[in-house]
Amino acid sequence: MGSITPFRTDKAVVDFAKRFMRHHRRGFRQSIRICLTKNLAEKHAYFPALISCIGFLEFLGGLNSGRLRGNAHSRIVSYALEFMDTEHYSSANLEILYKCFRHKVAHLSHPYYVFDTEKEGIEGPRKLITWTVCASDRKPAIELKSCGNKKLRKMSPPWEVQYDHRVHIWVRRLMQDLINSTKGPTGYLCALEADRTKREHFAKCMKEFFPPAPPPLSGTRMPTSSRPVAPVGC
Repeated sequence: MGSITPFRTDKAVVDFAKRFMRHHRRGFRQSIRICLTKNLAEKHAYFPALISCIGFLEFLGGLNSGRLRGNAHSRIVSYALEFMDTEHYSSANLEILYKCFRHKVAHLSHPYYVFDTEKEGIEGPRKLITWTVCASDRKPAIELKSCGNKKLRKMSPPWEVQYDHRVHIWVRRLMQDLINSTKGPTGYLCALEADRTKREHFAKCMKEFFPPAPPPLSGTRMPTSSRPVAPVGC
């Protein structure tokens, strides 16, 4: 096997990828479990759980594409197309998840009560979408349903607000589907092991997570002691 810097061998990439993914899956699962544990008022932290799921999907899409920065929408669609059930994770469903939930929760801490797909730049016939986010592991994790013209009653807005679709999101199912997408013979890790380009993409991302130390300047003498050197004047 050849070398993929800064890893010395392809096997080193694969071995580290498995260890790295185990660590992140464990932390992701723990975060969702904490968010979905009821408090004394019998309430869950739905939106922290949901944004963690979306963030984990962006993380997987970034590793797969070799890019962790910039707009992630196309990367998550590509990842889902390759490793998830596209009947449930269609490009349309993912666009709603990304534009109507990810952006709003990240920047406003809460999604709009009704999304106007025309204003959100989502292609296709205009839809006015309200939402239900639940802790359940019910399938499918994302489901958009037409419901005819209805009046929004949530929060009792001071003027009439209408919607014609409702999107249901089941957070535990979304979490489990994301974790499962990395496992098994059709999962991301197996594809990485078989595909050098995916290993190169992973290695590139690892240099973002763990920036390699720069080489010493020519002629610079490295300290012989492992003990830290105190700054002058301390």
